[in-house]
Amino acid sequence: MNNKLPGTGQAIEELKRISRILEIIQMIAVFPRRYRRKDFARRYEISERMVTKDLQVIRHGLRLPLRSSPQGYYFDSLPNLPAVQFPLRLRLVSYLKREYDIIKLPKARLP
Repeated sequence: MNNKLPGTGQAIEELKRISRILEIIQMIAVFPRRYRRKDFARRYEISERMVTKDLQVIRHGLRLPLRSSPQGYYFDSLPNLPAVQFPLRLRLVSYLKREYDIIKLPKARLP
């Protein structure tokens, strides 16, 4: 079985992990002190040790001020990033590609 995405050379598991880390950041930012390591492990069906590694990426790799309390994880502060606006056409193409894999995008050009 091929574990690489066609045309990218990236491992599917690596992309899953990146997606999971971004989702964990969002969950902690939106609901501070709500989620603990065991909650993330249960949600993503991974070990608590893997959650710890993901949290280390957030703390040290992304340098976000992640803290913990008995109630759960929270950020001291988050960078204020500008919102990114994508044209409707690009959002629709991305959605169809992701959900149904029916759009064939040119390699070096996005609409």
